[in-house]
Amino acid sequence: MASGINNYFSSGINEIRAKRMAALWHDYRACEDQMGKMKILEEIFIETADSAENEVVRLIALKFLEKILLKANWEEIEQFRDDPDVFQKIKKLGVFLICHRFAEQKFKSKEFDFEINQKDSLIDIQLLPLDTENNKNFIEEAEKSFRLIAQYLIANNIKPKYIFGVTYEFLAGFSKHFGFKVARIPITKELLQAILEAYKHTGKFGNDLPMNEVDLIYEDYDSFMKKWQRK
Repeated sequence: MASGINNYFSSGINEIRAKRMAALWHDYRACEDQMGKMKILEEIFIETADSAENEVVRLIALKFLEKILLKANWEEIEQFRDDPDVFQKIKKLGVFLICHRFAEQKFKSKEFDFEINQKDSLIDIQLLPLDTENNKNFIEEAEKSFRLIAQYLIANNIKPKYIFGVTYEFLAGFSKHFGFKVARIPITKELLQAILEAYKHTGKFGNDLPMNEVDLIYEDYDSFMKKWQRK
């Protein structure tokens, strides 16, 4: 009986959320103002995070929410860029932005070796848009940046379970060069569309490259530090 009541209310909540999401997308497409579109997109990512079917999808939504909010916080972020001794919730280190997060729900994949528990510490890593076609220079800059991240984690006593990112196939392939594992994440067409719209407003590395799927890249703390901590 209780199960039936719970299912009834759950179905009702899902229907309300679906209608709200449809209304948000309607408003987004109808809006002709850039700032107005960004504000509606914020609401879409918030709604997606609140109704996420699992923790990884929630983290993806939060990642892109913060991506489109960066402009408002950019002056503060720039003030302490590349300074590993100063903690910031969103930190610019070399060619990356990183964000310290905590998991809210347990997640364990049956397809790949990624498992998190509630309150696990995580470092979300994001590559800044770069205007370069030189892979060698990119690799050198990325390696310097990873060493900065390792310094930052030590200086601020942060020991995350994973350093992780969410990206598309081209960059996921690049990440393997640095030791990251890659897993394809199934997401709804709606969330993929929101991610594509976020990239339109903020830019991404390889703006002309397609993004038809979403990949999770991740590495555990010990493996990351073994490579990048200064001896």
